[in-house]
Amino acid sequence: MENGVRVNDNSEEVEKLTLKIINNDKMKESNDDIDALFPIPNFGIDVGDVPLSKALVTKCDLFWICVSILTHLIDIGADLNLARSYYVGGMFGYFIWTVIFLFAPSFINIIVSIRMYNQDCEKNAENYKTQTLANKTVRNVLCWPAILIFQLAPVLRYIDCFNFALKSYNYKAKGDNLKQKKYYLKMLKEEQDIALLRVFECFLEAAPHQILQLTIMMINHDEQNINSNFIHQCISILSSLIGMGWAMASYHRSIRLAQWDKENITAIGSYLQFFWHFFITVSRIVAISAAATVFTMYTLIVAIVHWIIMTIWILFRPSGVEQFCRDLRKPPHARLTIVEKIKSWLFASVIGVISIFTYLKPSEGPTYWRHAFYYTICGIENVFACLIWIYFDVAVTKWYYELIIILCTAPFILGMSFMIIYYQFFHPATKKNIVNQ
Repeated sequence: MENGVRVNDNSEEVEKLTLKIINNDKMKESNDDIDALFPIPNFGIDVGDVPLSKALVTKCDLFWICVSILTHLIDIGADLNLARSYYVGGMFGYFIWTVIFLFAPSFINIIVSIRMYNQDCEKNAENYKTQTLANKTVRNVLCWPAILIFQLAPVLRYIDCFNFALKSYNYKAKGDNLKQKKYYLKMLKEEQDIALLRVFECFLEAAPHQILQLTIMMINHDEQNINSNFIHQCISILSSLIGMGWAMASYHRSIRLAQWDKENITAIGSYLQFFWHFFITVSRIVAISAAATVFTMYTLIVAIVHWIIMTIWILFRPSGVEQFCRDLRKPPHARLTIVEKIKSWLFASVIGVISIFTYLKPSEGPTYWRHAFYYTICGIENVFACLIWIYFDVAVTKWYYELIIILCTAPFILGMSFMIIYYQFFHPATKKNIVNQ
């Protein structure tokens, strides 16, 4: 007996059962592919099978969720205040570009967040009946202007995450292990969605925005005239760079948390990942900004070529993006519709934009050669940007001339060093092997 179907000599029933097993295998393969980019654990498992030792929510977890909401709002406030200062100062060109870099990614995040909610409902029809306040809010088109302006898509997820975490914590105190695990799973799902939304927000909005701000600063800055705009720009850039590094560290942590059979990333591992992505991102943003101050159009062309290469690379194995865009109520072997294919191409192009600044693994598998290919391209681009700054820039007499050269190269080397240390000594699989030996 399997799934209510009795296996007997009837060839028709055997054929149906075989097809069902094949479909399940295909679904598993699809999930394996999607786990790399979209950390989706098997939430269909029995709640009782979740290890109690892993389903723990502490006061520290609740505190850090609140801190995440606060830092996100501060970051958005700094960006909006900077846009306001451009408008008040009559710099309407800079104001328009800042608004575009703020609101276009926010709109993409709304669409991605809605797709995440739809996926949850497609996998479990009961989710239609138990929609949270955040779910209903993001689906309400009338709420979109506020969500768009204040970039509230991740914040709404944080609110759900906090509510689920608090319920899990309270049920643990009551000794109700079943509900403790149930709401822990819900919290974990929200954490995963938040992690991906934060990555999208950081590298679609913050990274291009910081390139714009740095380019403006290098073109217009006079060390004799440090005004409020300059201070706002510095605060915005620093907060965004820290946010980008931490977004990637949180994203990778959420992937490991979703896999019960794998070890989680330790605190030291998370810090190493933060410094790895922080320094790489610093070098990328400074290098692109430096080149843009000299040859704006050529820099834009190189960025577009990089984006096209990354998008094509992703589409060579599109399982992850296709799985995200397909209707999960259909059989896993069913072909994508034209609309679903277009959505997957568009989604791959969005990830291609992110790949200008950092690497997101689009499918499961070894990362050595992927990292080697990606970081070699980025390293070459950084070197050329540095050479352009050295030989063609007119800012030789300015105090930040040598600083830009250092920031194009040194952080990249530091970031690569932290990545090597992480994989060599602090990756969960590596640590497990060392302990076993």
